[in-house]
Amino acid sequence: GPITDFQLLSADEVFLTSSLKEVLPVHSVGEHVVGRAGPGPLTSELMEAFASRARELSSQAVMRLSEALPS
Repeated sequence: GPITDFQLLSADEVFLTSSLKEVLPVHSVGEHVVGRAGPGPLTSELMEAFASRARELSSQAVMRLSEALPS
C-alpha cells in the first residue's frame, strides 16, 4: 500500500526513481532532513548499479549501430 507519513519521515534513506532522473536521493521532506541528508549506502549502491547498467547498454547499442552501418 501507500507509504505513510510516519514511514517516510522515519526512513534512513529515501530515493525517487525514473527513467530521466535514474536514482535520485531525497535529502529532505519539507523541513524534515532524511537520514544524514545525503545518499545512504543503499541509495549509493543503487545509483552505481543503475549507472553501470546504463553504460553497459549504451556500449552495446553503439557496437550494434557501428556493425549495422556500411563501412
